[in-house]
Order: sequence, then C-alpha cells, then structure tokens
Amino acid sequence: MKSFLTLLVALAALITDSAPPAQAQSAPPQVGHMRAAGVGEVHFKAAGRLEFRLHDKGVLIIRDAANHQVKLVGQGKVHTTTEGDLVIQSFKGKVIVKGKGISGVFSKGRIGIIADGKGQAMLKGKGLFKANGVAGKWSKAGTPVSW
Repeated sequence: MKSFLTLLVALAALITDSAPPAQAQSAPPQVGHMRAAGVGEVHFKAAGRLEFRLHDKGVLIIRDAANHQVKLVGQGKVHTTTEGDLVIQSFKGKVIVKGKGISGVFSKGRIGIIADGKGQAMLKGKGLFKANGVAGKWSKAGTPVSW
C-alpha cells in the first residue's frame, strides 16, 4: 500500500508541473503539451518530441523508427524488427523520440510521458494526465487525450 501511495504522489508531482509560459500574440501558435504517468497501456501518434520514462518493466514499440530521431538513455533490451519497428523491453531510463508521424504502443508496465508538439494518445489503465492545461485520469476502457 505504501508503494502505491508513493507512486500516486510521484504521478501527481509529474503532471502538476506548470505549462510553458504563454507567448506574445505576434509569435507563432504554441505547440501542444502533454504529461502523463501511470500503469497500463498507451497507444500514441504524434509529431514533435516525446519523452518516455520507463521503469524496468513493459514493452515500448516505436513504429518505423528509422524515420525518427531516437535517443536511449538507460539499460534494457532493444532490437529492431524486420518491419523497422524499434522494440524496447525491460528498459530503465528515458527514450526520447523526435519527428513527424511518430506512432507506437507501450504496454505491461509503469510509464511517464512528456510530449511537446501535436498528438493523440489512448491511455488505458491507472494514472493521471495533463494536456494543454486540462487534467484527467486514465481509465480501464481507455481515455483519449489530444495536445
């Protein structure tokens, strides 16, 4: 129970960080921003920058990884499929992906996500998120989020 409470406190701290400051009206429109943390499954499609914080369990698949900049900081099992998907398993650390048309899935573990750009995700399981200033919870059936 204590570890679950510690996880909830960490999740709340992750998503309650303030959004980037507003820009002047003459500046180009801001990119969207999303933070999420939880346990379960995440399906995503985005353009911009995605940072995944993985906690040793679970599988992250980045589709068509050769068309994106991918940086891995940590340890775990990593391989590329014949279709060009990057499969990251039992990884502890950060995975940073930049590009357009980024898509993939995470399942079977605890994850934190920071996204800047434009995108959509389906968050299934237990967790919290904040997208463009709107906070919410993950659900078992899946909570759609856009930024």
